[in-house]
Amino acid sequence: MTILARNLASLGRESDAMWEQLQATRRSRNDVMARIADAARANGVDDPFALQAVERAFADAQAAEDPTRAAEADDALCVAHRNLLDLIEGRAPALFERTPFALLLEELGELEDRMTTCKGLYNNRVTMYGNAGRTFPTLLIAKQHGFAPRERYLPREASDPLAVAAASGSTALAEASPRIMNAYMLWAIGLSDTVLEEAPQHRTGR
Repeated sequence: MTILARNLASLGRESDAMWEQLQATRRSRNDVMARIADAARANGVDDPFALQAVERAFADAQAAEDPTRAAEADDALCVAHRNLLDLIEGRAPALFERTPFALLLEELGELEDRMTTCKGLYNNRVTMYGNAGRTFPTLLIAKQHGFAPRERYLPREASDPLAVAAASGSTALAEASPRIMNAYMLWAIGLSDTVLEEAPQHRTGR
């Protein structure tokens, strides 16, 4: 029973550590989205509705502490951010060719790559912890050792891994730069549970 209790406690600590890592990564990712909105404003994209939508969603996402709320807030931010990129593509497509903006997209792609890894590790460990606490013989001692199932982090916005890439439909953006497109597509893939190794065509030239 002592060994079972130690194993359960270890899984709980690991779940908490994985959540802290995921939180740090998602907040960094969200911060880049906010910086992209700032860069759009600084380059003449003046649409209060679109920009304020990103700002409000960003504030909500950064304030979210638990996995369920974080996933909901991140979904809202991704929608607002995608709408902003659609707007930029329609009004100022040349912005995607400018180095500072392209670098922000590239950074966003890298963080989405990291998010996919962190999300998988966290959800896996939380599942292991929950299963351990509910199955025999650990369930006999789980409650007295403070067992409480953790929530999984399950954003739903990008069930279609290429949904966000819809904003890249125009010839201007597609031909702007291979580096820009790779970062943009990597961001889209990272929003889903798709393993990047299963989509090598999106990593070409990175």
